[in-house]
Amino acid sequence: MKPINMSRDELNGHLLESFRKFYMDKLSSLDEMSPFKKKYMIDVTKLLINDSYQSEMMKGEMPQEMKEFFDKYID
Repeated sequence: MKPINMSRDELNGHLLESFRKFYMDKLSSLDEMSPFKKKYMIDVTKLLINDSYQSEMMKGEMPQEMKEFFDKYID
């Protein structure tokens, strides 16, 4: 799939927004997940934030939902 009339920065912005929507939806139902899925989602979120190529694009003000997630689930 080739985006037409989009710069690389625009494409990366849309990709980051898609990830954000997907994971925020999943994280909002974390307490309803099985222990395995819950641990998996927490671990994946840590990896995305700390070690993915997108971590640099995520710099800036942290959304309130993520602050609450970290307060509740991240040591």
